[in-house]
Amino acid sequence: SVDGNGRVYIDTGLYHNSSFYIGFKKYQIFRNSSYECKFVGDRRITDFTLGDFWHLTEFDPEVNDFYKGYSQFIVNSDRAHNIFEELKSKIYYKQYDMIIPMTRNHAYSKPTVKTAYRDLFFSLYNICSYNILSWLFWSKENNIFRKVLLKILRLFQEISLLK
Repeated sequence: SVDGNGRVYIDTGLYHNSSFYIGFKKYQIFRNSSYECKFVGDRRITDFTLGDFWHLTEFDPEVNDFYKGYSQFIVNSDRAHNIFEELKSKIYYKQYDMIIPMTRNHAYSKPTVKTAYRDLFFSLYNICSYNILSWLFWSKENNIFRKVLLKILRLFQEISLLK
């Protein structure tokens, strides 16, 4: 991937080959509540919101280590503001405009969109091994049999032969 400053990053590391990570990145293994969340955007009921600070390197030229990983810590209430005032001398932090997490992290501003294969994955979860599901849904191999089988299973689900 390329950041806003033209720097090229290559996704490396064991987690990029993890079937769990691939399923997560394809939005196929989230809880149902993630697809129907009522507390996105400024409708938060918690004091704080914690999450990954995606694409920070695009907005802050001082942040130059893409692989270090950065977290966002959002203060949502007066109570949280008071707690943060007590904590801030003990932590390293930098304040950013709220528009950054709202525009670059879709999960902050709207519920995750359920993919067509999410329900199929969980329909098969109780009858197939995880290894089979991982191969079927997230294999990187270009296998025509796998692709056709997945489409047939999806059709079975659409006509209610598979629940």
